[in-house]
Amino acid sequence: MQSLVSELSKYIIILITAIYAYLGFIGFVNNDKKRSGEIYFFQPVLILMFHFTGFLCIFLKTPEIKVGILYFAQVLLFIVSTFLYRIFYKKLFKSLFFHMYFLIAVGFVFVTRLNYVWGVKQTVFVALALAVCLVLPFLIKKMVMLRSMGYLYAIVGIGALAYVFLRAKVQYGAKNWIQVFGVSIQPSEFVKILLIFMIASLFYVSRSKKQIIITTTLTAIMVLILVLSKDLGGAMLFFTTFVVMTYFATGNIKLLGLFTGGGIISAVAGYYLFSHVRVRVQAFVNPWKYIADKGYQVTQSLFGMGSGGWFGFGLGNGSPKNTPVVESDFIFSGLCEELGLLFGFCLILIYLCTIIAFILLAWRTKSAFHQLVSIGCATMYSFQTFLSIGGTVKFIPSTGVTLPLVSQGGSSIIST
Repeated sequence: MQSLVSELSKYIIILITAIYAYLGFIGFVNNDKKRSGEIYFFQPVLILMFHFTGFLCIFLKTPEIKVGILYFAQVLLFIVSTFLYRIFYKKLFKSLFFHMYFLIAVGFVFVTRLNYVWGVKQTVFVALALAVCLVLPFLIKKMVMLRSMGYLYAIVGIGALAYVFLRAKVQYGAKNWIQVFGVSIQPSEFVKILLIFMIASLFYVSRSKKQIIITTTLTAIMVLILVLSKDLGGAMLFFTTFVVMTYFATGNIKLLGLFTGGGIISAVAGYYLFSHVRVRVQAFVNPWKYIADKGYQVTQSLFGMGSGGWFGFGLGNGSPKNTPVVESDFIFSGLCEELGLLFGFCLILIYLCTIIAFILLAWRTKSAFHQLVSIGCATMYSFQTFLSIGGTVKFIPSTGVTLPLVSQGGSSIIST
């Protein structure tokens, strides 16, 4: 019975995800209010169906009451938070909201499948994040002074990164984690938000050449600290977001070319300056040559996805833990191994839906400040998704960034 349910569940999960992805795209092109209402009704139903099917598989593998308690706690979190958001924000952008919830549900299911304790922590982090985000939009709208606090964002951001550089210990080749009351925190995840607000604020005040130089200098300091901390994935995210936001703020194609060229030169320099960068590039070029050491993580990721095939082994039937750090940086590999490459493809489509929702939000925003913030968020989110999935499937060298809203980790979940 257990094997039958496990076998059927993987097809049900793929079907649910495919239907959800389809509705996500249909929602963008459909202007009929009645049809939109139907889509927004079915999307949360599909999210709950996906969540239930995933936890049913986990419970069959680990038939303990604590799994059921965690499931109902997460369902309650979904229902209560949706109810509160609908009350406080009458014009809630439902597409973006439900896409976020679907990705969170994927994270809940797979992280709990990997480790029950991680699943509990993930639930707490999401609850905390949703509570904070219930208040933040209201504050940002009411507190007009936030638009002109660019230098404060810069000081706090640079100070946080500098503190981490001086005090943090090296983990996975980079210095980006600190301990606060016994809890590991990655400050760069939150400085990403400060960076976006800093750039938007400075360009909201002025878009002169002097302001461009100031903004570039402040961003360069942040990126340099990240490079010195050997957090090159974070440095790439910061730099790319700055380039895109600067181009949208100024419309200067020459600046875009200059910054892009500078980024390429910096990437080449990073290869020669940092040994762990060379290791990742060598593992990308030919992981099979270094399968016992440098290329082990990438090859295990490819083995997992390849052996899972189009439909996967079924949730709980694979060996995703053979891939190092599968709970965070390489979670896409684990998902494809157990739920199939078709599921992975549908998940990418849902990420694409989320990015389109970001762009639509930026397009509809009247305020120049809020529009730049939206563009910054869209860039940061989409590029991080690209880096995470691209590194997992060996499309690009691994950069050590998490998959937004899905990977295990409090700092990543809360900041996203």
